[in-house]
Amino acid sequence: MVLEESKSVQFCGSCHVMVPIAQHLTTPDDTSLAAIHYQRGLVPTAEACYTCHSGYGIWGTFDAKKAGVMHMLRTLTGRYELPLAINGTFDITSCLGCHAGAASFRAVEAHQAPDLQAALLDHSMSCTGMCHPAAHPEEALKGGGAAS
Repeated sequence: MVLEESKSVQFCGSCHVMVPIAQHLTTPDDTSLAAIHYQRGLVPTAEACYTCHSGYGIWGTFDAKKAGVMHMLRTLTGRYELPLAINGTFDITSCLGCHAGAASFRAVEAHQAPDLQAALLDHSMSCTGMCHPAAHPEEALKGGGAAS
C-alpha cells in the first residue's frame, strides 16, 4: 500500500517542503511545465509527480521509490536545504518517453535538427532552460507551507 499510495500527488504534497510545488500545479496562469501538463490533463492528475519523476524502463519505479524514501528520511531528520536543489539534470527520458513519438513534437522544426536530436539523446542538453520553461517555479523550490 505504501508503495502505491506514494505515487499520488496528495502524498507528495503532504510534506511541508513540497506544499508549494503541489499548489503550483493548480495555480491559474502558472507557466511551469508541471502546471501546464497537469492543468491540460497531459499527465494523470492523481499521479502527476510520479509520472514525470519515475522515469522509464525497468529501473524507473525502483529509482523513484528509492529517491522518495530518501526524501522522507531527509524530511524526518531535517537534513535538507532550501531552496531545494536538483542533483544533476532532470532525466529527459521522462520527457522524450511521451514526446519523442508525438506528431506535434516531430513537427517542430527545431526538433528536427540533427545536432539537437543528438544532444537530447546523449543528455548533454535538457528540454528545460533554453527552449522550455522550468518544470517548477523557482519560488516553489523554497519550500514552506503547511502540509495538507
